[in-house]
Amino acid sequence: MNYNAYESMDILEEARTLGPSNFMAQFKFAELHYRLRALRVAQAETVRALELATTPWELTQARSQLNDIRRMTREGTIKPTWAKSLTIPVVCFALMLWVVTILFKALP
Repeated sequence: MNYNAYESMDILEEARTLGPSNFMAQFKFAELHYRLRALRVAQAETVRALELATTPWELTQARSQLNDIRRMTREGTIKPTWAKSLTIPVVCFALMLWVVTILFKALP
């Protein structure tokens, strides 16, 4: 996977169709959805990867990701809060615009 999510998704979908019993293709496809915070899809795909797991390492990885997904679904993802007042920045911006308009009117 790289930082181009759509290209990665296309490649991983193709890898899943070429090897429907391949754990790693299924797991990485689920991980991509997990990182994009599409948690419902990620959970379903991780369960499918868990069914394909054959080694203890694969089972551990899939279970860990599934636990993280379920925790995030339960607790919610982090959303920014607007705790700060925007009064001072708005007043400063308005004052700056007022000064700029006065300067442009003063120029010949």
